[in-house]
Amino acid sequence: MPHVEGYPLILAVEAFHEDGSLGFSSSSTANYLYGIRHTPSWDDAGNLVVVSEDVAQHEYGGKVIPSGFFNLPETEYISAVLWTNAGTVPKFTRMALAGPYPDPDVTMLRFGSMYDPDPNAHAPLPFAYIVGDPGTPDETWGQEAILFHNPKAKYPIPLDLFETFTEGRIESGQYLDIMKGGFVPFMSMSHLIDGRGHRQAAMSFGDAAFEVLERTYARQDARM
Repeated sequence: MPHVEGYPLILAVEAFHEDGSLGFSSSSTANYLYGIRHTPSWDDAGNLVVVSEDVAQHEYGGKVIPSGFFNLPETEYISAVLWTNAGTVPKFTRMALAGPYPDPDVTMLRFGSMYDPDPNAHAPLPFAYIVGDPGTPDETWGQEAILFHNPKAKYPIPLDLFETFTEGRIESGQYLDIMKGGFVPFMSMSHLIDGRGHRQAAMSFGDAAFEVLERTYARQDARM
């Protein structure tokens, strides 16, 4: 339409296609948008070496589609794709309980996986905390959201437009994530408990969940 001509266009997406899909990270989306795949390896000194390879197509259930959405004809009119796995009711509840609407009759536990700043890490770190407790991370609206920039966009989005989104882009032929803030969760789940002993029950559940996450990500972090 004439009144929006010349302005950036962002597609906002979130996965609801199957049970548990909100537990997926953004890596598959990045692979599809840019037509790339990253695999880890290590040199003789034990340093992480990330190998990037081009992906021509994706196949699932007998269906084949071309990879590299941003390389398709006329996608230069799509300035970016905004992806999140956290734009749902639990996020609203967490931000309310940790902010202006604490409720002494309930306890909410948040647990999941987060960015590991170790330069040799290729798997996330687990986390678990009681929402609203002193010293726990502040949650922003942009947490768990990634803005994937189209490198061929006709109307590009400035990198500093959104203060708290992680931003994905291609730089010198390599894919980069620009992360903002010290706590960057990849995925999380919330467990709201009420009734007598709700806080202790949440803490016990959190301890058990954290142990499972630790074992899971320790296996993923094994050097291949």
